[in-house]
Amino acid sequence: MHHLHVNAFTVLSLAIAILGAWTALDLFNRTRSQIGATRLRWLGVSALALGVSIWSMHFIAILGFEGDGAVVYDPGLTLVSFLLATAGTAAAFLTAGTAQASPLRLTPAALLMGGSIVAMHYVGMAAMRMNAVLSYQPVLVALSVVVAVAAAYAALIAARQERGLACLLYTSDAADERSS
Repeated sequence: MHHLHVNAFTVLSLAIAILGAWTALDLFNRTRSQIGATRLRWLGVSALALGVSIWSMHFIAILGFEGDGAVVYDPGLTLVSFLLATAGTAAAFLTAGTAQASPLRLTPAALLMGGSIVAMHYVGMAAMRMNAVLSYQPVLVALSVVVAVAAAYAALIAARQERGLACLLYTSDAADERSS
């Protein structure tokens, strides 16, 4: 089967992934200063932002795939893939969203997020209806799980880091005090 990936779709999907993840993780970082229902709303919005960006990045990249025939999508499986991305991210953010979340506590959150991203991807691939048979190499599937969980863990760690000018000034002042 002859196939081609259109680079414009690849670049667009990468831009959506980066901007969506940055936005979602910045929103997630803001949940620490919230309590109660307001905190849950911020967590929900950040999970929705990440779920939508991951899901849309995946399907935009697939739009760039040009095979020998037409591709259509099963609406039910496409919806399931969307729900996996958003629900998995929401569960991960709820797990990691406490003020006292340690790096050890972020591990189950990363497993939830990475696992939901992998599930979204493979369910999204299963939603494709075309004149081709998809096959997977178990080693590469396992590697995709490892990469997704590691990336989710790194993103959750990064999202919990203090950022901004006030933080930089405070860190700089603290370092100056320690050296004197």
